[in-house]
Amino acid sequence: MDKYRIKSNKEISKVMFLDIYMTGHNGYIAGGCFKNIFNGQRIKDIDIFFLTKGDFIEACEYYDQNENYVFSYENNNTKAFKNKETNIRLELICSQFGEPLDILSKFDFSITKFAYYKDKSEDKTEYKCMYHEDFFEHLIAKKLVVEKDIFFPVSTFNRVLRYSRYGYGLCRESKINIINSLQGQNPETISDELYFGFD
Repeated sequence: MDKYRIKSNKEISKVMFLDIYMTGHNGYIAGGCFKNIFNGQRIKDIDIFFLTKGDFIEACEYYDQNENYVFSYENNNTKAFKNKETNIRLELICSQFGEPLDILSKFDFSITKFAYYKDKSEDKTEYKCMYHEDFFEHLIAKKLVVEKDIFFPVSTFNRVLRYSRYGYGLCRESKINIINSLQGQNPETISDELYFGFD
């Protein structure tokens, strides 16, 4: 937890427009959309994670019945709905469940380790941001930093190639971590892993 910061949404007001995507379910937003938000770029999709499978199912039912959304697609990892007004796609994630800290710890890059969630620990619900302590520094520097524990090394390597097209680069230590994590990977499972990484 010492690598993460927690602040009220009032302290980071740029994320408050996301409140409309936080209603009607018990999930939270995490991942790559925050990179776009703080870079002033348009976001196309938002990943919503859940504590339990039950929360995921309830959210799917909510969006199925919500006239402001239309079903987009579904696979083993995600069920997606598009907002008719904003054209933003909500991707409800069902491949992993857990608390924001648990999910962020599985993301590969520090610039994707950002979550927006509801804190219900007190009498009232408060929206809060949790993010990696180096999130803003690395985002400004366009620096890709990967820690030693890489859950999906092939997917991370593939995402490095994609991010490099937008001017992001790996630091020396991250290059070593990726090279080491790719050692002994089974070529037979590479295509599967390319589609199972985390933001």
